Amino acid sequence: MNLKRKLTAFLAAAVMAVTGAAGALGTAFSAVTAYAAETGVDYVSIHGRLKVSGNKIVDKNGKEFQLRGMSTHGIMWETYGDVLSYDSLKVLRDDWKCNTIRIAMYTEEWGGYTTGSTYATQAKAKIATGVENAKKLGMYVIIDWHILNDGNPNTHKTEAKAFFKEMVNKYNSYDNVLYEICNEPNGSSVKWTGTNGIKSYCTDVVNTIRTAEKAKTGKNSIIICGTGTWSQDIQDVVGNTLTDKNCVYALHFYANTHTDWLRNRVKTCSSSIPILVSEFGTCDASGNGGFNKSETVKWLDTLDSLKIGYINWSLADKNETASAFKNGTNLKKISSGEGSLTESGKLIRSEYRKRAPAETVTPTTYKITGTSNVAVRITAANKTQGAAAGGTYSITGLANGTYTVSCYSMAGAKYVDRTYSLTVKNKDATLDVKLYLKGDVNGDGKITTVDIGLINSYIRGIKQLDDYQKLVADVNGDGKVSTADIGKINGHIRGTVKLF
Repeated sequence: MNLKRKLTAFLAAAVMAVTGAAGALGTAFSAVTAYAAETGVDYVSIHGRLKVSGNKIVDKNGKEFQLRGMSTHGIMWETYGDVLSYDSLKVLRDDWKCNTIRIAMYTEEWGGYTTGSTYATQAKAKIATGVENAKKLGMYVIIDWHILNDGNPNTHKTEAKAFFKEMVNKYNSYDNVLYEICNEPNGSSVKWTGTNGIKSYCTDVVNTIRTAEKAKTGKNSIIICGTGTWSQDIQDVVGNTLTDKNCVYALHFYANTHTDWLRNRVKTCSSSIPILVSEFGTCDASGNGGFNKSETVKWLDTLDSLKIGYINWSLADKNETASAFKNGTNLKKISSGEGSLTESGKLIRSEYRKRAPAETVTPTTYKITGTSNVAVRITAANKTQGAAAGGTYSITGLANGTYTVSCYSMAGAKYVDRTYSLTVKNKDATLDVKLYLKGDVNGDGKITTVDIGLINSYIRGIKQLDDYQKLVADVNGDGKVSTADIGKINGHIRGTVKLF
């Protein structure tokens, strides 16, 4: 941002499996709990991987989409990176109605990414926390190469290319990740064009990202390109954009410093180029002083009318006007409501809640289907259905999760009941059910000396039986497999013992 404050930096440091009995033989199988459904909106599931179409960001259905969210302060200082916790991001999603989190990783400032391998490692760990938690919550996430003191992005272009290649290799399959490759180019000689200009830098880094993406899944993520004078000179991009069509151009404003003159620039340029306000503040460009509610609201009204997204600075408890939280707030576990918010935080939360569109989506559900070798009653997720011998069953209306599928014989004690553990993940699942006769250890449908041989080998330690086979072999029901069971099965074969 223009005249941005000098920083006082502080370094901070589904696979299906048959399951057996729980505990002793004959005890009940333990239930596997399905994943708890989130109460908030899963934006990524609804809108998918975003892309640029003409001068707008659109979702997977081609519908215009506004990123609306918050930016961290520098994740390497104080506890500012703590706000990337699952609990805090969930509050931002559900209470603030944010669909996006921006992770600001400073580059050249003390403790920044380019100042030492230890700092780089720490920064990447914090990015990973933010990306993974955002993914779980269905939020979009911007990985921000936050240049500031380095002015010209070409200063650390080599490091930037290596960094973004690494990010692509890690996150290319994620539909929620966007890349901001130069936060705020600045300096009197730093222009969009020229041999050492911003466009030249962006071209090289964008090419690096696209090459890495092609080598992975081939999926493209949106790339956000900073513009001159602390990302205000979007007019220089008009008629001189990058050849890559999945890029947007950054506009930053601070409401008490950048007023009608910059808003008018946005109105003029937005018909020609795709713009994202990847950072804005409610106050002076210094970040401290000049809180201006009316100008902030004017800006948000303008951006909404143009369907341009915006990200507020910042999710910090620093003692400055731009911070959303009061000093001393536990950023790792922020609370819903206004209790811990500054005037800026209260305004942004209120405006975001008012402006968020009603997101409605019919939850996607799946089913488990299969056949059964005997007449059986099958239960999963408190839903029960019967199946005839050789027939099929279908249990519907299941969310993603891991379920216990309990199978009870309709032929009394003749067959041994069993349970399966089955994971449903983004598609219908198939589970063919097979119950064994008591004593039919090999499951071939009859009781013979082969079954006696298996039990004998198990007792002697030569062969292993799975937990279900142990239940089948325990024909006398004493909770263990022993020679007593062999005796009963042998008697059954000879016609002197009735097993069921």
